[in-house]
Amino acid sequence: MTAIAQELSQAVGIARACQALGLPRSRLYPHQQAVGSSRPTPAHTLSSEERGQVRVMLYSERFRDLPPRQVYAVLLGRRPLSVPLAHDVSHSGGAR
Repeated sequence: MTAIAQELSQAVGIARACQALGLPRSRLYPHQQAVGSSRPTPAHTLSSEERGQVRVMLYSERFRDLPPRQVYAVLLGRRPLSVPLAHDVSHSGGAR
């Protein structure tokens, strides 16, 4: 059925072909994707060795029970804000 819709869509357009055949348009789009297309790897991607080092550090006793935001703050050398302090700063109109 999708092959017929694809052939018909070349003549009348996807919306009209699907409407005439009673198919949702979304049914045709997966067939139009290029096979084997992949996204390029970003330049700042960690190597497998670096990912392993990060994983070992995150599973260490120091960071094991911390949420990601606190780990990030500790690694940057900042004191993580607690929720009440963040709430107080946002409602007092200025920083402490």
